[in-house]
Amino acid sequence: MRIFIALDIPEEIRKRISRYAQQLRPLAPDSRWSRPEALHVTLKFVGNADGAKVAEMKQALHEISLPPFEIGFSGVGFFPGERSPKVFWAQPSTRPSGRSAFHAKTNPGIRT
Repeated sequence: MRIFIALDIPEEIRKRISRYAQQLRPLAPDSRWSRPEALHVTLKFVGNADGAKVAEMKQALHEISLPPFEIGFSGVGFFPGERSPKVFWAQPSTRPSGRSAFHAKTNPGIRT
């Protein structure tokens, strides 16, 4: 299975992103759009992993303790591109300390 590590998004932020995405639907009429409850912030793409590897990663993630950090959004776009949109994304922006702390804690325990 394909694995990634993600943060859930507060309901109010999901609603705001969904309203914005609704305005963009005419730009990509043939694309599949995610349900609002499926929206998330991908922190790290891991790749393919079997059940044992997933269990190992879950354990490593449960051992991480970080202070709260803020995430904002600074841009939007489509992947792989505007001519063939498959994914609508919003570029997260964090304070460097929050992003660095997360990667420092997860990289040793989560191998791709």
